[in-house]
Amino acid sequence: MSTVLRAIVDEDREKIRAWRNRPDVARWMFTDHVVTEAEHAAWFARVHGDPAARHWIIRHNDDDVGLASLSRIDHHNSRCFWGIYLGDERARGQGIGRAALKLLSDEAFGRLGLHKLCAEVIANNTAALRMYDSLAFEREGILREHVKKGAAWVDVILIAKRRDAWVREYGESAK
Repeated sequence: MSTVLRAIVDEDREKIRAWRNRPDVARWMFTDHVVTEAEHAAWFARVHGDPAARHWIIRHNDDDVGLASLSRIDHHNSRCFWGIYLGDERARGQGIGRAALKLLSDEAFGRLGLHKLCAEVIANNTAALRMYDSLAFEREGILREHVKKGAAWVDVILIAKRRDAWVREYGESAK
């Protein structure tokens, strides 16, 4: 199994929008409306020019299967937030998300030298939360009724991993 991250390029724009608009992906986003071409073009231009963000295509066995990102990179407080989704449904359940998250952790803690990697997860995304729990991410809090999904308010779980946990997991070579 070979999972790698490659920086997004202009040719990825429509593929990313198609993935993002899949109902099985959008349901776990804070906003789940159908993203228009104009809205997506504005987002794409914004992230390309944002020094506090990095976005990658997740590739598995030479196929593009999803998107991974680090955002809100804050060097002063030595933290950032990650996001990840698999847009290709055939890629799910194979450990690709786990492998991509390891690569994001290596980027955040290794190359960027940050102290903390954070995320906000829709509370009923139990599959994602199980994976994060298994990777020793800690649940740090709950934002009650933080996001409106349809007619219902849903909670958001705050999770994080600190650099020392990453070093314990991957050894001194992780530094």
